[in-house]
Amino acid sequence: MSIERYHDRDGDTLSLLKAVSEKQLLVSQISDGSFNPKKWESGQRNKYKFVNYKIFYLEKMKARTELKPGSDGWLSIGSYQHKEATINTYLSFLDKYDVADISYPLLEDFKEHLGTLRKKHSKQEYFKDSFKKKIIDNLMQVLNWAYKRGDIVAPVPKPSVRVQKKRKKGLNGDQQAEILHHIPEEDIHIFIFLEGTSRRMNEARAVKIKDVNFKQQVHILSGAFNTSGIESYKDFPKDQDKAGLEFPLSAKVMKAVRDSMTLIPNAGPSSYIFQYKAKRTTKHCKKGERTPYTHPILGAIYKDAATKAGYPTVTLNVFVRHSMAQQLKNAGVSSSDTASILGNTKGMIDSVYAPEIDVARKTTILNMRQKRAK
Repeated sequence: MSIERYHDRDGDTLSLLKAVSEKQLLVSQISDGSFNPKKWESGQRNKYKFVNYKIFYLEKMKARTELKPGSDGWLSIGSYQHKEATINTYLSFLDKYDVADISYPLLEDFKEHLGTLRKKHSKQEYFKDSFKKKIIDNLMQVLNWAYKRGDIVAPVPKPSVRVQKKRKKGLNGDQQAEILHHIPEEDIHIFIFLEGTSRRMNEARAVKIKDVNFKQQVHILSGAFNTSGIESYKDFPKDQDKAGLEFPLSAKVMKAVRDSMTLIPNAGPSSYIFQYKAKRTTKHCKKGERTPYTHPILGAIYKDAATKAGYPTVTLNVFVRHSMAQQLKNAGVSSSDTASILGNTKGMIDSVYAPEIDVARKTTILNMRQKRAK
């Protein structure tokens, strides 16, 4: 006489008591709407444990790094590595749970758990709210991906982490000039362009000759690099708001553009305007050949100049974008116009760059309110 053996979803022998328990759970899930057929497939339960599910998720994300740079779904190696490190380092609190059982109350518990942790290799004793937010953002990406795949029944609400925005201070024109004075002559052109236009680094590096209307002296925004390197240039889709935007170029910037073009051998409409002479052979060019700037190369050149000028802690982004925003706001330019120049939102300009008013101005404003109230 043969003996029939039945197993539960974990592959363990199914006892009568366990069978009754599983039936009650099944009925309960159907009643409250949380029933997910995938969780009841034989041998599938362990797959949906978060400790295993996050590995499955990262495998899928790593596959995206193999796609053509700039294509739909493509993920840069740097973005993947950051995602992998965050998920493997900080999400172990959830490892014992089934991905479908991760609820809003559990995420609130996880947020409190993050408040007890200390960041490795950092002088900060506990995590800053901004760092907590980044961790939770990565977790929500996993859960949203699981929902789109049908691995969980409903989207999980995201717990809020309040991050106070710091007012950002830029440099004035004289301070910027001090730094520019220490930029090597062979690299000065792109920095003059950045200082004079406040374009994002990946946009400035990608400016081609055909993107400049020399008669009207404007730069037409058409594309950018997607990574810090030069292998992933992508034209902006025509229906994207920033595609085709025009930005005026001053006489100083136009001269830098023309001077830079004279250094490009066999320049054509699709040639990148700002190129540097490679210090070593890479997969993109040989030593001594001209090639578009990478973000790290720009950063290294700037860092050396800023340090020599006495501003070692002022980043390239502050030099370019924060400084432009601060100078425009201090000059009385409206938030809307400042946002148009930088390509930011009006609300962000108001909250981050608006100049602080002194006590006398605050008193005047309050007196105006009292007069109107009478």
